[in-house]
Amino acid sequence: MIYRCTCCYYRFRGKPVPNVFHSSPTKKPPGRDFTGDRIHLIESSEGYLLGICSNTNELAHFKPYEK
Repeated sequence: MIYRCTCCYYRFRGKPVPNVFHSSPTKKPPGRDFTGDRIHLIESSEGYLLGICSNTNELAHFKPYEK
C-alpha cells in the first residue's frame, strides 16, 4: 500500500522518508498492512500514522493513497 502525507498540496503529496522510522510489530495485528511504505511510519497513541515528509522534511500525518 502507498502512503502520502496530509501536509502538502494535493497533487504533490510527499512520501515517507525511508530509514528514519522503522516499524515492525512483534505480533502482526489482523487487518493491518506492514509492507511497502508502512514500515517507514509509526502509529501514534491516537491512531495516526506519523513519518517524515519527503517534500518538507518535517513530521507529518500520513494516510493511504487512493487514486
